Amino acid sequence: MNVKSAVMYILPPFFRQYAARIESSPLGYRLAKGAFWSLSGALISRGLGLLASILVARILGKTGFGELGIIQSTVGMFGVFAGFGMGLTATKHVAEFRYKNPEKAGRIIILSALLTVIFSGIMALLLFFLHLGWRFIL
Repeated sequence: MNVKSAVMYILPPFFRQYAARIESSPLGYRLAKGAFWSLSGALISRGLGLLASILVARILGKTGFGELGIIQSTVGMFGVFAGFGMGLTATKHVAEFRYKNPEKAGRIIILSALLTVIFSGIMALLLFFLHLGWRFIL
C-alpha cells in the first residue's frame, strides 16, 4: 500500500470527490502533495522534539530545564534577527523570476545566502560577547 492509497482509505467518503478533483489537476496535485509532505515533516519534527524535551527534562530536572528554556528562547529571538527575513524574501523573488529571468533568480539566491551568513555571524558574535559580558558581571 502506498501513501496515496492510504490517504484515500482514511478520507471520509464526502472528501473523496474533492480528492479526485485535486488529483485530476496537475497544479492541485502538486500543491496537495507538497502540503502533505510539509505537514508530515512538521508533525514528525514536533513529535521528536517533544520526546527529546521530555527526555532532557527528566535528565536535567526542573531548574536545569528552565535554564535551558531561557537559553533556547533567547537564542531563538536572536535567530529571528539573524535570518533578517531572507527566507521569505528569497522565496518571493525566486518564485517570481525562476522562469522569467533565471540568472536574476540565481543572483538572488546567492545574495540571500550571503546576507544570511553575514547576519548570522554578526548575531553569533553578539551572543558570544554578551555571554562574556554577563560572565564578568556575575
